[in-house]
Amino acid sequence: MPCCLENMLPLCSRSLILVACLSAALPAAHAASTGELTVAATSTNARTRPLGIAADDISLAWALAAQARGAQQQAYQVRLGITPGSGATWDSGKVASDRQIDVTLPATLKLQPATRYHWQVRAWDQHGKPSAWSTPTWFESGL
Repeated sequence: MPCCLENMLPLCSRSLILVACLSAALPAAHAASTGELTVAATSTNARTRPLGIAADDISLAWALAAQARGAQQQAYQVRLGITPGSGATWDSGKVASDRQIDVTLPATLKLQPATRYHWQVRAWDQHGKPSAWSTPTWFESGL
């Protein structure tokens, strides 16, 4: 059954309305299909900003949120430094892995005692698109 507006609008107007509606919907549909990831939470040794943890037993973790269903982490990068946003102490580079828990620092990395280290992570989704860096967080190594 035809829509009641069909009889009221000339064909040209109906076509313009359809094109306008589709044009408005396409950018949103494209953005949702990219599956962009966001780092929603971070932890060190299962705690938020822990103090006095053993420098040789650091375990990082993060939780992700996505705009679209089915988004998956395909890679990550962690950077660690004594100032927020710095990777001066260590930068993992892009690591092809879906791992988000119990990510350990390399055994060769020797952290200074009683030092606050800031770290951030970003993740790549299944389309190869990286997330923004997480909000900097920190932990303090023990004596």
